[in-house]
Amino acid sequence: MYSCEEEFNGVGAVGGASDWRVGDFWYPARKWTVQGEIDWPSAQVSFEIVNGRRVISGNGLPVGHPTGTYPISSSDPAYQIDINPHSIGEQVVEFSLPLNPTLAATPSCTSAGTIAVALTGVAVFNALDAVGRDAPAYDILDLCAGHPEDFSRYHYHTAGTCQTEAHTLAHTLTGYALDGFGLFGLYDSQGQELTNDDLDECHGHTHDIDWDGAEINMYHYHLTNAYPYTIGCYRGSEVVVQTQSGPPGGGGQMPPPR
Repeated sequence: MYSCEEEFNGVGAVGGASDWRVGDFWYPARKWTVQGEIDWPSAQVSFEIVNGRRVISGNGLPVGHPTGTYPISSSDPAYQIDINPHSIGEQVVEFSLPLNPTLAATPSCTSAGTIAVALTGVAVFNALDAVGRDAPAYDILDLCAGHPEDFSRYHYHTAGTCQTEAHTLAHTLTGYALDGFGLFGLYDSQGQELTNDDLDECHGHTHDIDWDGAEINMYHYHLTNAYPYTIGCYRGSEVVVQTQSGPPGGGGQMPPPR
């Protein structure tokens, strides 16, 4: 994975003994999850085409699925490993992405914070936690594979288990990367699960896809169940930077990953 960050000074899960990490491997089915099922009836997201751009707006809360209880309660077994003290809060989400992105001559790095927006309205981060480790393997996530960071932004590092599009046995769009290219699910058009060997260094490839109602030959990214899970680097020639994060009216500093 090509990360813009080379030094990591944040705080992640404390680690400790775990049944799901063994040597160089980890086993999602064995991993603990944060307790709770909190609904977010005020969640909203929209995807519109405006003046030749794809405009994404919303409040960062998950549309269509619950979250765990954050901050993690001291009575939750997950607290033994990950004390995540952050709450989930509304965000200002506003992106204007290229509608028909083009490939850059060379890939570019992914920074801390949002690198894509899922169709659920949830931010997608890269695979690293605040310590520079494999986030899905170390951080304790909720039943939908999400958690909040310092600015209360709920996000995924991997294919969220409640993202129905990601787990459909078909070639299905799950969201948009910040360079405008689509982020598709775990499967190809034949219903076969994709692996990293099927994709390039940025976690994508090119073939005919359904794009805004037309079939075109186009580059796109895919989710996989192996590191780096989402996007390894950007292939697009225009990467849109989020200018504001945190609650409405909050500051614009990009928070560290978690």
